[in-house]
Amino acid sequence: MISARCRMLLLVKQHLNRSQTRLTSVLTSNNSGVAYTISKEEFKWIRRLLPPSIIPKPPLHSNYPTPSGWSPPTETSLDLPYFISRTRYHEFPVYEITKRNGQTMTHIRKIEGDIWAFERDVIGIIHPYLDFDPATRVHEVAGIVSVKGNFKAVITQYLREKGF
Repeated sequence: MISARCRMLLLVKQHLNRSQTRLTSVLTSNNSGVAYTISKEEFKWIRRLLPPSIIPKPPLHSNYPTPSGWSPPTETSLDLPYFISRTRYHEFPVYEITKRNGQTMTHIRKIEGDIWAFERDVIGIIHPYLDFDPATRVHEVAGIVSVKGNFKAVITQYLREKGF
């Protein structure tokens, strides 16, 4: 006596032998016994919906910064004890975070090298905008410097001028 599952497989195999379709394989689920097909021909419609695996390099422009304010990193090496990598979208890793109580923090990520020297430089560029020393926090392991307040534009301009 043939089980229902084996009978289903035999019927599917006979159907495949009779028809000249572009089916690549027939799979069965171990639990339900339902047969389904995988078609590589129809996968082309799904592939166009998937995000690209590599972010393309930005096109070259005649002058920088572009109208959006973006500029590429400079080719010359910097004589600074730290380096700040750009994000995978070629932007500066400076983020403005607003907490529930309305407090705003500015986070700078992807800092490599002497993170304490970068914190001193950040305090130096923010100090003219405040009457007091800014509150900062350094997360040395993660490479993050946090500043209390919204200084995203000031820090981004500083990173652009330094050529990161």
